[in-house]
Amino acid sequence: MRNRGSNALIEWWVYALFHKGRGGVIMLAVLLAALESDADRQKFIEVYGRKNNVFDRDALTTRAEFSAMAARFSNSEYHGDKKFSDITGHWAENEIYRAAEQDWVRGFSDGTFRPERKITRAEAMAIINRVLRRVPASEQDLLPDMIVWPDNMDTSAWYYLDIQEATNSHTFAKCTDGSERWVMLLPTKDWKQYET
Repeated sequence: MRNRGSNALIEWWVYALFHKGRGGVIMLAVLLAALESDADRQKFIEVYGRKNNVFDRDALTTRAEFSAMAARFSNSEYHGDKKFSDITGHWAENEIYRAAEQDWVRGFSDGTFRPERKITRAEAMAIINRVLRRVPASEQDLLPDMIVWPDNMDTSAWYYLDIQEATNSHTFAKCTDGSERWVMLLPTKDWKQYET
């Protein structure tokens, strides 16, 4: 059994994502904190600026940018078919395909990826959960007394499990298929304690 909730940065990320509207910088912090080695952290620290030597710290993050950051956690090269109809020649084409090959990012039912669309909170949580292998297989792997959100009540929605996983501190057991089954919920923290 492992503890999923003792990391204050992960909990702060969830709070900031839901309550403060911050995203990119906080998501970077949570991924860095969750990584086990300095070598893995170094891969992710390589976040690049935008044109004209500007980092643009307050800008919203695109699906392509977030996919490129996620792809840096894998050393694999993509050798498959072109899955998405709208990324040929895009600056992040290779990174998007590398992340997709790991099943960390997914496209849309019409065959597009929409690389320049701003990433949603649900999409970001799903990617982070997949990179960190924080994925329950079904609703039966959760606990009945978990935090629930009024706008996340549709258990058939693609994002339902990802939001529940990211917003409930818990211990868990790994299943043989790599998914996790929650064992015990941990106390909810006072999120405001992390504000600066």
